[in-house]
Amino acid sequence: MCYTLILQKLGMKNLFLVILVIVIYSAASAQSWIGIKAGANFPDLTGKDATSAIHNKTGFYTGILLNIRAAAHFHIQPELLWSSQGYKYTELGSQFKTTFNYIHLLALGQYKSKGFCVETGPQLGVLSSVKRKGGILGTEDIKDSFKPTAFSWTAGIGYRDPFGYGIDLRYTIGLGSIADDANTDVKFNVFMLGISKTFKLAGKKK
Repeated sequence: MCYTLILQKLGMKNLFLVILVIVIYSAASAQSWIGIKAGANFPDLTGKDATSAIHNKTGFYTGILLNIRAAAHFHIQPELLWSSQGYKYTELGSQFKTTFNYIHLLALGQYKSKGFCVETGPQLGVLSSVKRKGGILGTEDIKDSFKPTAFSWTAGIGYRDPFGYGIDLRYTIGLGSIADDANTDVKFNVFMLGISKTFKLAGKKK
């Protein structure tokens, strides 16, 4: 009962940030690495209002990560990513392209062994911009048609060599509609393929 009241007071977004702050603070006393990463997004617009007339538009992402060794095989990895994805469609003979730009905050738990890992965790997306291009109006700003935040859940696999070079494949599932209209149900599920490079920070060995 007490935990339920705490969750209600904090809200999901604030709780996410509290967890992230605790994780980053713990890095000061644990073996940890900082890194950069980039990759491609392969989105799939789903939901009851997504139609077959919509074709998905490949995007990309880039950002930073902090990897913290919490136990022998368990690591925690918060990430901050800038991400682009979208879709395209044809209407009345004109082709339209819609591009979404998000800032994503992730908190991943990883099980690692011999360089390989499996990982999963929540993702909070803050909408930066939405542009629709095409037709007689040219480029339009349609950000107000979508929610300012989007929650997702991510799971994936990866490998990192002893020199800090890594590759990972993830699948992100949208947990709710991104449309601002309560009667419209659309969301993004996204395959993400990326590479990264990490650099070791000072910290205690476990």
